[in-house]
Amino acid sequence: GRNVASLYSGHLWNVTVSLQLLWIFMEMGTGLGSFINVICEDIGAGPYIGSALTALGSLTGSILSAIYLDRVGRKPTISVSTVLASLAMICAAWVVSGDTHPLPPLLLS
Repeated sequence: GRNVASLYSGHLWNVTVSLQLLWIFMEMGTGLGSFINVICEDIGAGPYIGSALTALGSLTGSILSAIYLDRVGRKPTISVSTVLASLAMICAAWVVSGDTHPLPPLLLS
């Protein structure tokens, strides 16, 4: 029969573990990995674009954070990262909502 244990037997073991590790590493960088495919579908992008954007963003963010961290320190780095991530989520929500106003409403206040 087909059950979860069959995913870890034979040739499927390599595929299953590889996919699980890929998912774990993508999720460590951002919680957006769970929702990026939904957002990309809403704007008409393909199913793999979301994963590619998440990986590219995580890689770029990690490199820039490491450089910034060495020069500025921990607390300013996490503060700036949180603000930028918040602004990115506001902009993503605005794009998905289909609002025709040129700026996201929360940025106008």
